[in-house]
Amino acid sequence: MTESFQGEENGIDALERLRFLEVMEEINQVIHRANDPEQMLWNVLAKAFSVLACDRIWLFHPCDPYAETYRIPVEITRDEYPGAGTQQIVPMKPRGDEYCAKALATDGPVLFGADTDPPIFRELAERFGVRSQISMAIYPKVGKPWMLGMHQCSHERLWTEAEQRLFEAIGRRIGEGLSTLLLLRDLRMSEERFDLAVKGTRDGLWDWPDVKQDLMWWSPRVYEIIGYSPDELPPSLTALKSLVHPEEIELAECQGSALLSTPGVTVIEQFDLR
Repeated sequence: MTESFQGEENGIDALERLRFLEVMEEINQVIHRANDPEQMLWNVLAKAFSVLACDRIWLFHPCDPYAETYRIPVEITRDEYPGAGTQQIVPMKPRGDEYCAKALATDGPVLFGADTDPPIFRELAERFGVRSQISMAIYPKVGKPWMLGMHQCSHERLWTEAEQRLFEAIGRRIGEGLSTLLLLRDLRMSEERFDLAVKGTRDGLWDWPDVKQDLMWWSPRVYEIIGYSPDELPPSLTALKSLVHPEEIELAECQGSALLSTPGVTVIEQFDLR
């Protein structure tokens, strides 16, 4: 009897491992197929929602007990258990701070129910029908932590160890996806701010990203100053030299050499153009 039971147990473990690998492969495919990082998050949450058969899944930001407010930028629910809706700004207190502190203090998923510390608080139970919750802090490479969570509303749910392991693995993959999304968002914002600065200044800005190459970057204002268009004069060191008056080309080259050979040096000079 003992050997038979142990064989069945090993068989169950093998099936659970196989299921875990299958689900994570499906999650990876969802991530790799997505062209847009934000849509990728929705797709991954939808897959987790289906696989773990919960009633509601959501992302919460920031997972910071000291923040005054939080929002839920992504939320998927069953029709019979609608949620708070995305993008609403919600006060962190009461209780939200306790959930955040618990998640941040735990390496992995945290379970909440009627008898946990802290328990499912009254508003969640009465307004949203929550009877069980599993959540975890996730840590993108940019900004404050987030929280991933699932609600079970139809019944009190005891999340199995296999379900908790799968939830944690999905959470870590979502953290990686969030890192990509937030880095791209910050890059776009930086590019937009740079574009505004370039368009707003009356100075001509230029950049020489690789001093071993001839290619340069000139702002639109540079072309206004020199009286050429990008089609007429591609931005390059050769083109720049061709604009300097022959009598001043030697001085210009000396100033350029000083600029390259002395880190941090500032060169202020005026040259006549052809």
